[in-house]
Amino acid sequence: RVEEAHRYLLRCARLNGQLVGEDGLSREALNKVATRERVVQRPSYLDLFRTRRLRYISLCCMVMWFGVNFSYYGLSLDLSGLGLNVYQTQLLFGAVEVPSKLLVYLLVRHVGRRLTQAGMLLGTALALGISLLVPSEMGAWSIAVAVIGKGFSEGAFTTAYLFTSELYPTVLRQTGMGLTSLVGRLGGSLAPLAALRDGVWLPLPKLAYGGIALLAACTALLLPETRQAQLPETIQDVERSAPSSLQEEEMPMKQVQD
Repeated sequence: RVEEAHRYLLRCARLNGQLVGEDGLSREALNKVATRERVVQRPSYLDLFRTRRLRYISLCCMVMWFGVNFSYYGLSLDLSGLGLNVYQTQLLFGAVEVPSKLLVYLLVRHVGRRLTQAGMLLGTALALGISLLVPSEMGAWSIAVAVIGKGFSEGAFTTAYLFTSELYPTVLRQTGMGLTSLVGRLGGSLAPLAALRDGVWLPLPKLAYGGIALLAACTALLLPETRQAQLPETIQDVERSAPSSLQEEEMPMKQVQD
């Protein structure tokens, strides 16, 4: 559908105030692109682990997503001992997500994706740790710590979608998001099982949620920053952006303006 693509591209150029003539955007050039795309093999899940850099990113993202989901659903299930009924607790847990998302919006633009992701997970882990130290008699404090932890957890969940999508190249972006989301759902599935371990030792579920969140925060710090970075288009772009520890020559991602 080269003719249709050419027509739409010219329309996009006019909308953006760009003067593009036949020389700058010819049908012959589009035909070459279409021909090349027909012979290129469609990427698969194996491509996420085929090269060294992508394997590193995929493994880190899998750990990060597992921790995000595991702690998020663990906090959502921990409704006992707050002194409120289920409906009031869910109302508080839902209301705290609004300021959490607004905070993430500001942080990812000014602080960066990596530090925001790690900070939100660290805040989740700290909230879970503090909740173990707050006596059950201090109902208001228990509720406050639980709500704050839920806010941090929601912030980590929101940032994970943005951060992960910017780490993978265009040809593997949906594949990478699908794999990491699958691992995340596995963490969400295991969260109720961890909650049942309170019969073995009462603090065990919160220790598990907090420990996994802390591990995920440390793993997020190992990932490259994507703020103001040009999104990679191909697997080669990702490999060229590897730091010196993963590549002989250091070739950072090209920086662009917001």
